[in-house]
Amino acid sequence: MAASVDNRQFNNRHVPTLNGFVRPYKSGPNHRSDSPVRTHNNFTTKKQFSVEEEYSSSDDENEADHYNDVIRKGNSELESSILDPRDEATADNWIERNSTMVRLTGKHPFNSEPPLTRLMHHGFITPVPLHYVRNHGPVPKASWDDWTIEITGLVKRPTRLTMDQLVNEYPSKEFPVTLVCAGNRRKEQNMVKQTIGFQLGFCWNFHFGVERCSAL
Repeated sequence: MAASVDNRQFNNRHVPTLNGFVRPYKSGPNHRSDSPVRTHNNFTTKKQFSVEEEYSSSDDENEADHYNDVIRKGNSELESSILDPRDEATADNWIERNSTMVRLTGKHPFNSEPPLTRLMHHGFITPVPLHYVRNHGPVPKASWDDWTIEITGLVKRPTRLTMDQLVNEYPSKEFPVTLVCAGNRRKEQNMVKQTIGFQLGFCWNFHFGVERCSAL
């Protein structure tokens, strides 16, 4: 995004320790010879700070609770999604969407971004209804009950998983990450030469789900 967004929700967060973060490797003590003679092969090193030294198991729980509170607050500030009249004559007429989403390529396929003011208001966690959308065709109609994910190829145990299995049998994790469309910087490109594309708001923060490594 070509904007500066205040991290207003996390002013009290100094070290990110949400479950799912990769923490720095904790190195062992530095060793060197007791000899007073130092050659070019001997280096004086300072002990580096390790996050794990001040980490406790309750940090993940506290961080997750905080994120959940922010998500609930963000969702409570949104208007309900609706069946948009502009989708009536399209294959997407069954999908409820947030009415504030800015359509970028006409009615269909649905390509949209949230207003920049909404992104800035919600800060570093974007409510799901404001997730940007990039489509090349209609949204596939899928049913939770019959949708499956097949794991095949160079794996020890080829398998097929249902959605209920993924949700109930595998651990889920929350990752505060930023996703952006590959064309999100076209605003700056347009300053040099006009392009066909989007401008600012193809950005979204936060991800929740089952890690692929858990299923594999």
